[in-house]
Amino acid sequence: GDGLLAAAEIVRLSSASRVGGVAWIAARRAGLAGRVGGDVYAAAARVRIAGTLDGDVVLAARDIEMLPGARIAGNLTYWSSQDARIAPSAQVGGRVVRRQPDFLDRAGRVLTVLGVVTRVVFVLNLFAAGVILFFLFPRLTISAAATVGRRPWASFGMGLAVLVVTPLIALSLMLTVIGLPLAFTLMWLYLAALLLGFLTAAFYLTEVALRAVRRATRPPRGARIAALAVVLVVLAAVRFVPIAGPLALALLLIAGVGAWTLRLSRTYSGIPGEEGAWP
Repeated sequence: GDGLLAAAEIVRLSSASRVGGVAWIAARRAGLAGRVGGDVYAAAARVRIAGTLDGDVVLAARDIEMLPGARIAGNLTYWSSQDARIAPSAQVGGRVVRRQPDFLDRAGRVLTVLGVVTRVVFVLNLFAAGVILFFLFPRLTISAAATVGRRPWASFGMGLAVLVVTPLIALSLMLTVIGLPLAFTLMWLYLAALLLGFLTAAFYLTEVALRAVRRATRPPRGARIAALAVVLVVLAAVRFVPIAGPLALALLLIAGVGAWTLRLSRTYSGIPGEEGAWP
């Protein structure tokens, strides 16, 4: 009896749908059958109109189609890079106005630039964190990175356990008032472990690359820092490889978290690490 406000991946009004007022729709795909008593405003990648729309219709979509028997009582105004497909038996009572989506193109370009800047800043932040970690704890960092190569299965198993069990413990602590501070502290440590794990994996790849290129047992600090920057850029690019890229990054993250945890436990137990011991 009133208006409709809907946002989802797919919004579909069936032929039995009745909307008394204005309809606002945002979706990836929108199908408009049934009847809408007021105006319709929709933004989607694809819009299909098969019902009766008693008001004006304003659309922003890449693909717009009015199916046979569809009816718009008012005006049809749409922003699209291509013409709307209107079946011969479909009816539009008012004007049909197509507007060029210049503002959408500009917004898309702005969002693309912002996305690139965001990724660059993220990589720079990772690089800065890696440099700080290396200069504060050089032996521990390289020893943890070496653990990935020396004990890959143990690193992966420990990392998987840490990443799965830690949230469960935090959730159980949140059930009590006394446990809330511990739960929040644990979650902060969890986020720190993700960062340390990824950097540990990056340093492992850095050491592997340096030892393959330079054939040196202990590469100098400057070479390690420069190689770390290259590795982080490569990992940022790997993310865009379908399926294999995200999977590889996930495996590296898990192994890095496990290696860092194993190295910390050995340090706590007083067991020294061998920086130069690589497989």
